[in-house]
Amino acid sequence: MNLDLFLILNILTVATGLVWLMDMLFLNPQRRKSLLETPVGNATKKSGTKDAAQINLDKEPIYVEYSKALFPLLLIIFIFRSFSASVDYGLVLVIATAVTGLIWLIDKLAFEAKRKKAFETLQQKNQLSGEALPEEALSEEIMETLGQDPLIVEYAKSFFPLILFILVLRSFLFEPFKIPSGSMKPTLEIGDFVLVNKFSYGIRLPVTNQKIFSISDPERGDVFVFRFPLDPRIDYIKRVIGLPGDTIVYRDKQIYIQPACESVSTICPGPEKVKTTLLARNGYHDLNGDVLDLVEEDLMGVKHQILHDPRVSDYQMMQHFNKYCMNGHNTWKVPPGHYFAMGDNREHSSDSRVWCFMPEENLVGKAVAIWMHWNSDEKYKVDFSRIGGID
Repeated sequence: MNLDLFLILNILTVATGLVWLMDMLFLNPQRRKSLLETPVGNATKKSGTKDAAQINLDKEPIYVEYSKALFPLLLIIFIFRSFSASVDYGLVLVIATAVTGLIWLIDKLAFEAKRKKAFETLQQKNQLSGEALPEEALSEEIMETLGQDPLIVEYAKSFFPLILFILVLRSFLFEPFKIPSGSMKPTLEIGDFVLVNKFSYGIRLPVTNQKIFSISDPERGDVFVFRFPLDPRIDYIKRVIGLPGDTIVYRDKQIYIQPACESVSTICPGPEKVKTTLLARNGYHDLNGDVLDLVEEDLMGVKHQILHDPRVSDYQMMQHFNKYCMNGHNTWKVPPGHYFAMGDNREHSSDSRVWCFMPEENLVGKAVAIWMHWNSDEKYKVDFSRIGGID
């Protein structure tokens, strides 16, 4: 019978996790109690030597050692392979920080002082016992073991600062993001790992994404990451084309922008055509065999490269446009608190033309740099030439 590999991994993850948990809660405290209750003299008589007595009393069972070694690795595989499409890593970090921090805090307030006091009393009794009956005294190794924190507290103390640091870094400063599709070619390729500045557009709380401090707003031409309006669990990356109040027209593969105008006394200017320059016809060769036109676009002062597919007509593109949020034929009026986003691979991008506008509360941050490139489909998996800033 063929068993699913991921099912086996999931079973192993649960099994090793349960063994580790049972050891932390029950077996490890029992071993510590045995160290306390079994004098070295008595154990030595049974085992033959003092060193053997200490090993028998203090050593973890082999299955516990293997579980402790395998569980973290299996858990990482379990999360990234089984839940990579839906897991909220911000939520995972918040929960992990809260649990480890709470364990550390409860131990500090309720148990640490009592444990230290009891250990000091044990040290005094052991010293007196050693002076009267040396063979009944606990060895220094056993006393050192008894003086350690409970295993669950040790793990909490070790992991809490690290998890808290990652949470703060990821939530308020920078977050890595992997490019999963070709919608932003040629600016961003599949396999690029980009660094997203989380404070460019304001400080937001993790999980809820609630803005608590405003710094700046997205500008036309920015490459930004946001939560997909139709499924906030998924992060998207596109380029800002229209700002709140702008009117966007897309006709004959050209963008026309009428900036927001609230003037009453003067006549607002009409839509302005975004300048484009053909750099190379059939100048971009995709890995899938497609040959596309390489074009430079001047988005009102922000120059960057885009792609056009000569095989895809305007009519074909329009079949995918969302007409419910249009204000006319291929015309969109960006509402307040929203942005109009498009991919640089214009005929191969699902963007605001398809799913309408991106609300401000879905902002994640501004993509500022490519820090690594890895694509298993390419001849050379790693491409260091991709590392650098994002235009």
